[in-house]
Amino acid sequence: MRAILAYHAIADGVDFSATTIRTDRFRRHLNWLESDGFALNPVRDGSFDGSQSSLGISFDDASATVLEVAAPLLEERGWKATVYVPTAHVGSDGSWDLGAINKRPNLSWSQLAELVGLGWEIGGHGVTHRDMTRMTDVEIASEIGDAKNEIEDRLGMSVTGWSYPFGGWNSSIKTALGGAGLSTAVTMIPRLLSSGQDPLLLPRIALHRMDRTENVAAALVGGKVRRQIEWAKSRLINGFAKGTAVRMLSQPT
Repeated sequence: MRAILAYHAIADGVDFSATTIRTDRFRRHLNWLESDGFALNPVRDGSFDGSQSSLGISFDDASATVLEVAAPLLEERGWKATVYVPTAHVGSDGSWDLGAINKRPNLSWSQLAELVGLGWEIGGHGVTHRDMTRMTDVEIASEIGDAKNEIEDRLGMSVTGWSYPFGGWNSSIKTALGGAGLSTAVTMIPRLLSSGQDPLLLPRIALHRMDRTENVAAALVGGKVRRQIEWAKSRLINGFAKGTAVRMLSQPT
């Protein structure tokens, strides 16, 4: 697997959220990836060695648009993906997204079950979607265990994948994930996969509202300088998410 792509919501209309991509733009991303010989797979299916023409594709936060919009476009190409779910927000709206004018609903448990039926992977993204680097060890263990157990109980499947909320991780969180039986965990570090990659610190290339096909191509197969520019832009945009993480500290858990 050469790299893992990170998306959030796929939707049209007025929206200031950097993580919401228009449908036509997402379709063009997929068209280019297909024409360039890439195949998209759930993260669990990756070898993480950077040597293959396959890519991992993931969606954080479990927006309902993943099933309504993204899934049909992927399925017509025979592609599957991974969805990372913050369990306390299943069936509610993405209220933590500061830029989203239209608070769109998140996937319900029955909708998540539909994705499981399609062969998609469902991974954990915490219970509350709070920054886990600000939690105590007891809170970390609860956030991981409670999320993993609820997904497994409700969907009747084993959860082996995790996405660090806001990309925040440290050695305590990583150790707790391994102890809870998680075998993969994705970050928001923009980079290609490479041989010897730590499966609990997998980099991802996040794609945002302004990213055109040319940006996707540059991030994946562009020259070193062009890749670094795209990755730096991704780090900058992801950095703004820390404002959301701080705001969530005042929300009830």
